[in-house]
Amino acid sequence: MKTVLKLRHSAGIVVLIICLVAFTDLRFSYNPDFLSDALTLSFGFNNVFDEDPSVCDACGVIGMSPVSHDLPGPIGYLRVTYEL
Repeated sequence: MKTVLKLRHSAGIVVLIICLVAFTDLRFSYNPDFLSDALTLSFGFNNVFDEDPSVCDACGVIGMSPVSHDLPGPIGYLRVTYEL
């Protein structure tokens, strides 16, 4: 859950708006027994329910902070990890 506080100034009145956004990510992992758990296969999805991040006017053309958000929309991925 992410809380965003926005201040707006209108005719000398400051209005505080609080927006709550929840992002849901899913990941599934599998460790094959034949490699003593050294190999991990994972796949998943970020932002499963396609929630839009809050608009950031100071963040430039894209309107969101790439530091705190992934790409907009659901994103799928596959990850292979091998530990020595």
